[in-house]
Amino acid sequence: MIYVNYLHFCQNLLKFRPNIQARLYMCTTVLEKEDDIEAPSINYLSSSNHYKIGRKHAAEKLQELFNLKPSDAIEVALRFNKLTKVMTKTITDNYDLLKQKHVPQEIILSYLDVLAEPNLMEKIKLLKPLSLPVSQLFPLLLMSVEDIKKFVNTNVVDKRCVHSGRIVYIATLLNISVYDAAKALLRKPFLRRINLDTLKQKIDFLLGWGITMEEISNDYWILAYNESMIKERIEFVKQCNVDKIKTWMVRAPIHILNRYIQRRSDNKQILGEATLVEYLSDKLECKLEVAKSLLAKHPALLHKHMTKIKEIIDFLYAEGFTPIHIVRNPKILLHSVETTAKRLKELKALDIKLDSLYILTKSQKQYFNHYENLVKTKGKIKENTST
Repeated sequence: MIYVNYLHFCQNLLKFRPNIQARLYMCTTVLEKEDDIEAPSINYLSSSNHYKIGRKHAAEKLQELFNLKPSDAIEVALRFNKLTKVMTKTITDNYDLLKQKHVPQEIILSYLDVLAEPNLMEKIKLLKPLSLPVSQLFPLLLMSVEDIKKFVNTNVVDKRCVHSGRIVYIATLLNISVYDAAKALLRKPFLRRINLDTLKQKIDFLLGWGITMEEISNDYWILAYNESMIKERIEFVKQCNVDKIKTWMVRAPIHILNRYIQRRSDNKQILGEATLVEYLSDKLECKLEVAKSLLAKHPALLHKHMTKIKEIIDFLYAEGFTPIHIVRNPKILLHSVETTAKRLKELKALDIKLDSLYILTKSQKQYFNHYENLVKTKGKIKENTST
């Protein structure tokens, strides 16, 4: 009805204003039936899937590209959250670009967030002066554009980098692959800027003190410290008769290092020249094989302060327990004297004599439940005897 009224209005208007006929023709070009409206094409619907965003669509795209199981794809999408915040088209385009650059699937899977990068092509172009395959430099693609520019420019500034490039020089220095060097540069930004002569001097100094290259590669932060500070800390540790120097000893706050040295001294005083296995074998009057099996079942004992182990053994002997009691329930050695003494006192108050350490090794909740049952049982016995 509206369309008909509008058409009549236009026709009447033409009688009085013929000069606007051309314009009016454009206005009256309308569709007469709903059937004339063209439905979206199949191509449009198909391409619209490229613009989906979210965890579900990211997981579906990962499943398609890497042939993953649906459950695995969802888990991966959750772990690499950036993928859920970009269109699936971005993921596809970046994947296709990386495949053109011959980047293997396993490398892409190790740094999937690269597929969410909005300017991946630009970053790849910026890395081109390094004259290395994209697959070797892959971790660097997660750096910002500005950081990549600065890093590439260091090749020009540092004379050592003119032929091989800083990343290759660092890889050679640390005896690792270029790919692992790229990972280190991504995670430890100071390696992108550090003077290479200084870096070499620090590495040589650490190697000279018996720290292995593998240990350095597992703790690159040690290379960020001032050389004089490294030297001062290592000499201090050596003066404390620490035979094997570890990289963490250089980095740790002094109070933590002092605590370690004190603990080591206490352990040495108790053990003498013996090992923990030999000490337990002697203290618990058992064979070496038995002592080894105790440590295998409870490896936490390897890291427990020797003073604590000695204290709990001596306490149990003073309370009338024998070595065989401890050997049968070695978990008691992981408990403190304070907790064990408290429980024994509570059980003695109920006039209960233990022939095993089993209940003393239970968690607080398990012990409490057992104790409550004992109290109830004692109460019932008392009532029966009184009646």
